Amino acid sequence: MDLNELPESLLQGMRRVNELSAELENFNFEAEQRRICEEIELRKPSYEDLIEEAANAMASESLVDTALELQMEMYNLLETAIDKIRILIQANYSQLKINMEELGDTIPEKLLGALKLGNELGIALDRRKRAVGAANSRHGKVGGSREKRERIRQIWSTGKYTSRDICAEQECASLNMSFSSARKALRNTPPPECKI
Repeated sequence: MDLNELPESLLQGMRRVNELSAELENFNFEAEQRRICEEIELRKPSYEDLIEEAANAMASESLVDTALELQMEMYNLLETAIDKIRILIQANYSQLKINMEELGDTIPEKLLGALKLGNELGIALDRRKRAVGAANSRHGKVGGSREKRERIRQIWSTGKYTSRDICAEQECASLNMSFSSARKALRNTPPPECKI
């Protein structure tokens, strides 16, 4: 099994356990008991057959209880082991990165992905880094919103207009901005020096 697949398979297993737990909580014991009684009455079994079925049911219940206890114990052990592995990886990640940098190697992205092992170390940071990069590339390009905001602030600072709203209204079309964006760009700007 690939290390990158491990967290997803564990999550799927945990989701399945949660589904089964919800199913168990919603189980209506009385309704199931009535259904079984009706089924038995329709068959009209003999006294010996009833005793045999009761013994089989009790043995099955005991077997299921034992199996459930073992599975819960295994689940708890696996959960503890996974937590310990995650702690070890987090503790050793920075040391491994330093060691690889000392060797002069750049860390391959696949290895980083395997080491990060989930949201705690990598996925959230990677998503944030990509989102910030995308926003910067869109807003910071030539003719982008940052350039437009800077341009309207320069126009305001010339002192040509007496109010920010008038400045935004008059200049928004020439800068290809909406009026509200122009007003927002002029918020909290210092008043220009009067050049009357």
